[in-house]
Amino acid sequence: MTKSQQPSPGPGEIHDEHGDVFTALLDGSLHFGLWDDTTRSMREAADNMTDLMINELAVKSAQSVLDIGCGIGEPAVRLARARNVDVVGINVSRQQLAAATERAAAEGLQDRVRFEFADALDLPFPPESFDAAWFFESLLHMPDRLRALSQAARVLRPGGRLAVADFIRRGPDLDEQTAVEERLAGFHISAMPTLEDYAETVAAAGLVMAAAIDVSDRSWRQTLAVVQENIARLQHTFTTPSGQEDYWAEARETLPRIAEGSALGYAVFVAAKPRG
Repeated sequence: MTKSQQPSPGPGEIHDEHGDVFTALLDGSLHFGLWDDTTRSMREAADNMTDLMINELAVKSAQSVLDIGCGIGEPAVRLARARNVDVVGINVSRQQLAAATERAAAEGLQDRVRFEFADALDLPFPPESFDAAWFFESLLHMPDRLRALSQAARVLRPGGRLAVADFIRRGPDLDEQTAVEERLAGFHISAMPTLEDYAETVAAAGLVMAAAIDVSDRSWRQTLAVVQENIARLQHTFTTPSGQEDYWAEARETLPRIAEGSALGYAVFVAAKPRG
């Protein structure tokens, strides 16, 4: 097989290879932040976004939660500690699973938070196994949002809530959208849906939309400014997607326009599984 015929790496391999880059871009986090007048750092902003997801999930003590695409486990650990719940995190990145497991142990939560290798498109759990679930900026890495949401719906108990944090398309600027999607394609980030697209997909998965919260004005531009600063400071240390040697230099050129544009953004969605 020639180099051009080699299969492209999947999300797991991408995160194993570039995981350190992703965390460096976001000052140690793996997801966008939520900013207000008192926020002083990306770390605070990331915690704010996690707290929003925790509040919207609205789980009660001793319930069980599935973290689908758990990253390095920080949101799962924060959720378990904040709400006294049991969390199972799944991922297709072995390196991230190892980091997540170490994090839970370091926090003394290894009995309540565990992590497993599993595919979100084929969850290895029986129906109605969890009281709640979330995709915390992970659904965007999956090639089939409907299948992933349907799998989540299958393992939720009736009345269970699902929270999703994801990139969205807000406006008609196709040039801007195309520029972003080209930048992100090498990292297995799929095309961005609109709020209306999400509502249709959630319904098709058998869930009922409870809330759609567009937080773009408090997240998109501010977080991308952090990313841009870290690219400028650290790009000489970064690995690049295969065959894209100029990736980071080009990203520095396009990020300001993407950050200041209005076509793209960030939202949190909440849905529920019908009770009967």
